[in-house]
Amino acid sequence: MNHAEDVVANQGLPAAHTKTSYAVIKGCQSYIEQLEAFATAVVQENDRLQKQVDHLSKDLQFATKSCMLQAQVVPIQQKLINIWESRRLRSEKWNVRSSKKRTGLRSEGNSIPPVHREKEAASSLMLLADLAEQERRIKGINSEHLQGEDN
Repeated sequence: MNHAEDVVANQGLPAAHTKTSYAVIKGCQSYIEQLEAFATAVVQENDRLQKQVDHLSKDLQFATKSCMLQAQVVPIQQKLINIWESRRLRSEKWNVRSSKKRTGLRSEGNSIPPVHREKEAASSLMLLADLAEQERRIKGINSEHLQGEDN
């Protein structure tokens, strides 16, 4: 007799009740084992989903950083385009004035704009490009690492 049967037997129950009680206890134990297996499966699925959420979160952070970098790059690119276009136009005007001076005609206006604005904008653009490349490499490394975990 096991412990459950001893408890039932000590209560003075008839043998039929003892067998029924034992069957109920066995059924409960079986149900508890099934619940434990289900709980283990739920925990494993939760862990898998949490890894997936972490991976998606990192992807979202990368995408957000990329968008922010792109948002910074576009105005600087536009600034560079404007500076280069302005320089080109002023250079053309300067060439026209120079040729007028040589021919004795009067010239007006400013000379070629300072180069430091171009260098500053180009430097900013290169810095942002470097940051974007670093983010891309980090993303590539993280993707390879996570793919290795999935296998």
